[in-house]
Amino acid sequence: MTKDEKLLNDMKRTLRNMLKNFRLYFDKYDRLNSEGRALLCKVARIAAEIRPELLPRFRYVLKSGSLNDFIKLAREILGEEEIESFTNEYGVTSYQ
Repeated sequence: MTKDEKLLNDMKRTLRNMLKNFRLYFDKYDRLNSEGRALLCKVARIAAEIRPELLPRFRYVLKSGSLNDFIKLAREILGEEEIESFTNEYGVTSYQ
């Protein structure tokens, strides 16, 4: 496994964790809290190395802080099927 593959797996694992435990990383208004922002910044640093084209999306999500924008970003990285699975299994709400 190459370094880029390991970083991509770490990025995906962190996004999955944020989706599974979204109530820990988003407040009652579905906005990123400080822990969520810190974790998303970590993922953005990884993305800067392996997928720099995603950096504007990360900046946008960090600025808006909304769960909806986060889900759209996660959809780009994880794929549609995995996002639908999370939204159904964990009750994460996506406003298409």
